[in-house]
Amino acid sequence: MINRYLSFVFNYTRSIGSCFLLILSDPMLEVVAKIRTFVNSNTYVLELCAKILIKLISVMKSLVATAVILTLFIIQNNISAQIEPWYYIPENNLHEQKKNQIFLNFDSHHFLINNEFFGSIVEGYTLPGHIIQPTIVAYAGDHIRLEGGVNIRKYYGKNEELDFRAILSARLKFNDNLQLVMGTLNGHRHHNMLDALYLNERAVFNPIENGIQFLYDKGSTKADLWLNWEQFIRTGDSIPEIFTVGLNFRQKLVNNESGWELAMPIQGIVMHEGGQISDFATSSESLVNISAGLESHHALDGRISNIGWFGHYILYKDLREVNIHEIYSGQGIYAGVTAATDESTLMLGYWDANNFIAPRGNPIYQSVSFIDPMEVVKKRQLVTAKYSWHRRFSRNVNFSFLFEAYYDVPISHFDYGYGIYLTFTPEFFISNFSF
Repeated sequence: MINRYLSFVFNYTRSIGSCFLLILSDPMLEVVAKIRTFVNSNTYVLELCAKILIKLISVMKSLVATAVILTLFIIQNNISAQIEPWYYIPENNLHEQKKNQIFLNFDSHHFLINNEFFGSIVEGYTLPGHIIQPTIVAYAGDHIRLEGGVNIRKYYGKNEELDFRAILSARLKFNDNLQLVMGTLNGHRHHNMLDALYLNERAVFNPIENGIQFLYDKGSTKADLWLNWEQFIRTGDSIPEIFTVGLNFRQKLVNNESGWELAMPIQGIVMHEGGQISDFATSSESLVNISAGLESHHALDGRISNIGWFGHYILYKDLREVNIHEIYSGQGIYAGVTAATDESTLMLGYWDANNFIAPRGNPIYQSVSFIDPMEVVKKRQLVTAKYSWHRRFSRNVNFSFLFEAYYDVPISHFDYGYGIYLTFTPEFFISNFSF
C-alpha cells in the first residue's frame, strides 16, 4: 500500500515539476524578468493558483496522516536533509584528516538582499553589505577543533559603522555520532530550521550565536540541540536575560530501492526573556514553537533531478498569563511540493495559520504586525514560491541567487523578494604542531 501512495505522489509532483522545466532551464536574469512581467499582467492566474493549492492542502493532510500510520511498520535507513531554498553558506566541520594542523580561514560573504513587501505585517527592506570573518583554526588530535577570530559586518553606505563580534569556539568529537560545540555555535542556517520558525536572514542579522550545542548524526537519525545565550545580565542590571533554545530532530522513515525517501522532522524553539537578578521594567516572557511533519523526495535521471513534497504542522504557545495581544496559542500548516535540477530548486507551498506567532521566525508568516504591534491578523493564508540557483565556481567560491514570492489569499496581495549572495572561503595552511 505504501508503494501506491508513493507512486501517486511521484506522478503528481513529476507533472508539476515538468510544468516548471522551462523556468528552471532559463538563464537567471531572464527568469526574474518573466516572473515580474507575469505577476504584473496576470493577477487572475495567481488567484487561480492560490485556489488550486488550497485544494492541495487537503490532499496533503490525508497523505501525511496515512504515511505516519504506515511508516510505523517500515525499517529505517540512512538520512538526508531537505530544507527550504536559500543562499548557499558553507559549513565548518571537524576534519579528521587535518589532525595536529593549524590553518588561517578568511571567509567573506557579499550579499544584496531586497525585499519588496508592501503589506501591513512587515515592511520591505534592503540588505546590501558584506561579512568578513578571519579566524585561526587548530585541529588538536582527532577529537578537538579550536577556532578564534572576529566576525566583521558592514552594510553599504557611509552612515554605517563596522560591527565587530568575537569568535571563540571549541568543538569536541565524543565518537563517530556525537559532537559538542561550546562558544560560537554552528548556527543560523546550519540549524536547517523552517523559515517560519527561525528566520533564514538571521545569517545576516545575527551571524554569530554563542552558547552550547550538541550535534548527533547516526544512520537514520540526525539531531541539533542548542542554547543561544543572547543577553547576559548581572545583579541589578536594568536589562533582561535573553536566550533561545532550539531543537531540530530528523528521523528517516523510508528509503526504498525505487529512490523514494521519507523523513519525519520535529523542530522546536523556546525564546525566554526575563531573569530573577535584574530590575528590568517589563514582565518576563517565554514563547514556544513546536513543529512536526513529513518530507519526501525522489531522485530522477534527467533535467529535473529531484522532486518531493512536504507537510508541517506548527504550534505556538505563550506561557505568560497576560499579554497585550491576548493571543496565548495558535497553529499553522505549511505544505507544498518541490522540484530541483543540479543547480536550482523550486518550491511551491501553502501556509494556513490561525493566531500564529514565532519570535525567531520570518515575520511574513505571523499574525501580529511588525509595523504596528497592536494590529493583529488572526487568520493567515499565503501561497508561497521560492526559487534558488547556486553555482560553485571552485571549491572556495560559490554564487547563489534567490527569488521569493508570497501571495496573501484573503486580501489578494502580492509581496516578493530577491537577492544575490557570493561566498569566498579560502583556507591557508600555517603549520603542524604537537598535541
